[in-house]
Amino acid sequence: MQPHRRTDWTLTDWIAQARAIERRRSSRHRYAAAERHIARFPLADVAIELGLVVLEALRALLCDAASLFGRPNRGWRGAHWSTPVIVAANNQVARLERIRGRNAAGDEEPSAGRPSATAIVGGPLRRQRLQGA
Repeated sequence: MQPHRRTDWTLTDWIAQARAIERRRSSRHRYAAAERHIARFPLADVAIELGLVVLEALRALLCDAASLFGRPNRGWRGAHWSTPVIVAANNQVARLERIRGRNAAGDEEPSAGRPSATAIVGGPLRRQRLQGA
């Protein structure tokens, strides 16, 4: 299947194809391919992506001003397609880092042979309630 007809992109595949389009010789076909590729961006996949490396690669691609896929200069970003994508990627990175911080805090040794409350109920607020009770 030709890349511009594909509709089931993963973020990893989309980024790899975007880099391949950028490496092409400058022509009207290259710009048309970039427009078609942007139209097929999987925005819903950004919110469920679990790989920090993939999200960082996406942000690097979109924040590169020299890129065909990069966001424009200040003042022109409001209606640009990359603005909601960058916001979603930043939100997902922050969400994953919060989860990683919670998991690191939950790796403490259980006291007196009991299982930790985090392992039982899975959350820091519930852990505080259980320890207070």
